[in-house]
Amino acid sequence: MGLAPSTASSSRSATVDAEATGKPSPPLEALRADAQRFLWAGLYAFIAMVLVLGVRLGSVKHTLVALLPLAMGMIATLGINDSSARA
Repeated sequence: MGLAPSTASSSRSATVDAEATGKPSPPLEALRADAQRFLWAGLYAFIAMVLVLGVRLGSVKHTLVALLPLAMGMIATLGINDSSARA
């Protein structure tokens, strides 16, 4: 058989009970495309937020200060500030 073990197993289960395996999972390419869409949506949201803050606050300095907590959260989430690795 040319099928991978998990694919062969799920196809055998489907012949016994069509609802046993549930809905088929989306292909890997669709998942990658979704990840790209989320990244672009996040970038667009960030640009919109910077523009709105810039217009409302009227100053680059105030806009950067307002974005500071977001930047700190992103640094903490991405693990850029991992001081334990430098010990």
